Amino acid sequence: MPALGWAVAAILMLQTAMAEPSPGTLPRKAGVFSDLSNQELKAVHSFLWSKKELRLQPSSTTTMAKNTVFLIEMLLPKKYHVLRFLDKGERHPVREARAVIFFGDQEHPNVTEFAVGPLPGPCYMRALSPRPGYQSSWASRPISTAEYALLYHTLQEATKPLHQFFLNTTGFSFQDCHDRCLAFTDVAPRGVASGQRRSWLIIQRYVEGYFLHPTGLELLVDHGSTDAGHWAVEQVWYNGKFYGSPEEL
Repeated sequence: MPALGWAVAAILMLQTAMAEPSPGTLPRKAGVFSDLSNQELKAVHSFLWSKKELRLQPSSTTTMAKNTVFLIEMLLPKKYHVLRFLDKGERHPVREARAVIFFGDQEHPNVTEFAVGPLPGPCYMRALSPRPGYQSSWASRPISTAEYALLYHTLQEATKPLHQFFLNTTGFSFQDCHDRCLAFTDVAPRGVASGQRRSWLIIQRYVEGYFLHPTGLELLVDHGSTDAGHWAVEQVWYNGKFYGSPEEL
């Protein structure tokens, strides 16, 4: 019976512990170095979209001539404020987010960073100065899903003269391919001079592990313009030789 009593007591203690919320689930102020919570991310995103002057569009919109939010993350406070908070018990540093926006719908496209705060209820934003020795440029921005889709369309149009060539050499194509389509992998850096956005695209068979199934064909595409209609294949490499265009191949 004593053993049974101990077992019952243990079960009651376990049930009590499960019923009480753990300290980690209780609402609390975010730490100085804590990442943004889901609620904070949503609040910053909603705040940015409320600013009509930014003329934001969804990142999925298949055009480069748009303004879109690329990144929202925590903005570390100044070391001075952190030390005074940790060492001297002064007030908690203002919690802010860093938002990176791609401004493609402008005469001079650019990448601009903003501080948004205070969190969790943002009410202001201010442009951040570039870090010393680092300047974000429009040409060097990461490729988005929308840009990949536009690159694929560019390849479809540019390689129409190679349709039969693809079928003869690989059995795959970019045209009416169904389950035997071609894909591509892009290679960085995207140019040899500042301001360039030119990528070598490696053409592959779109099968499981497609990166292990190259066709031997690579194309250099200039995709620096915000108008995808101006993108063009500048060079073709196949079987160890360079060609000036798909037609030349």
